[in-house]
Amino acid sequence: MEIIIVLLVLGLIGYMIMKEYNATVMLLAGGMILLFSAAILGHPIFDVSESSGLVAFYSFIVLIPAIAEQSGANAIAIALPMQLFSNLVRSISPVSAVVIIVASIIKVSPMEVVKRTSVPIILSMIVCIVLSIVMFGI
Repeated sequence: MEIIIVLLVLGLIGYMIMKEYNATVMLLAGGMILLFSAAILGHPIFDVSESSGLVAFYSFIVLIPAIAEQSGANAIAIALPMQLFSNLVRSISPVSAVVIIVASIIKVSPMEVVKRTSVPIILSMIVCIVLSIVMFGI
């Protein structure tokens, strides 16, 4: 069933592009049709670990208990800034999906987007560290 839907959508989108409809709009429509078809047919659309931006955090979370035990700090006091940093760093990575998408929409280089977002993100990281020290007494 899935293969038939994919072939029909690809054929329809290809035909519409050949008829000189806007290719961007047609590809977006085709993607949305395929996404909703997959959801209706019961396929998982978004895996939490892949779509949430927390993959970097999950890769280091196993270290938190050992670090907390050795330093005598609260595990939450270590995990919270790590989680915040993993989300903040995504905004200043030129290869992250959000930066590439924004750069393509506004028609600039991803590095230009990173240059504009790096100062507020670095300031946010400093605030995160200061608040962690104040709130948790690290």
